[in-house]
Amino acid sequence: MQLSQSPGSIFASTLRQRERCGRHQLPCTPAVPVQQQASTSTASNVTAVWHSRERPSRVQHSQQQAAEPLPSAVSLSVMGAGVFTAIPFLLMMLIPKVIKVRLLMRSYWTFAPLAVAYMGLLAYSYTPDMLSLLLPGSLEAGLSGGFNPQFFPQLSGIQQLFQGPATIASIILHILSINLFLGRGIYFDGFSAEVPTCHSLLAAFFFGPMGLVLHWLTKAIYKAFPSLRRNEPVVLESNGGTITLMPYDTKE
Repeated sequence: MQLSQSPGSIFASTLRQRERCGRHQLPCTPAVPVQQQASTSTASNVTAVWHSRERPSRVQHSQQQAAEPLPSAVSLSVMGAGVFTAIPFLLMMLIPKVIKVRLLMRSYWTFAPLAVAYMGLLAYSYTPDMLSLLLPGSLEAGLSGGFNPQFFPQLSGIQQLFQGPATIASIILHILSINLFLGRGIYFDGFSAEVPTCHSLLAAFFFGPMGLVLHWLTKAIYKAFPSLRRNEPVVLESNGGTITLMPYDTKE
């Protein structure tokens, strides 16, 4: 049976060690019992193991998702969506008055491939903590009293969510769909307002809302200067009377 040292013996050994260090002029460290050293080292090892295992689930999810290589199907879907979005924009800019182009852009089925690809990428990039990162909060904290709004998006959570390549790919398809729908509205509004839309559509394809602002500025300029319109009625006056030449209506 192993007996632990008493406090008196520990104190006496510490004094002897200090005297020995003083005679030989050596740095002196207090004596620590063997059992205490073993317990200290064991506690430090347990603490290190505990800290190595203690990882927040959200950070681990994001790191694992960012470390995974992007599948070829995801890359091809993003590239295909970019080409698919560029074709309607080119048709609206280069041959805007062709009837088939108008029929194509009037149909909502034009957006179906982008919608299907977006939903597929969204399902692929889903993680269990996606909703908690987008809409952090709890009902208990919101009903605790006072003004304490919950479930509002925060920039830190969105930034952590966008660390995954698949999530970024789904956001790219989301933006492409919005830009195409915005370009469609500019295209048809240009016919109604009788203003050119090629420059606005080009800006909408690359910069989204900037194309809409450019379209509004174009409408304001053409409204302030009606003579810029090529299809304005031409009035010819002479001594015998007035002749009005009406433009050819290209609308359906």
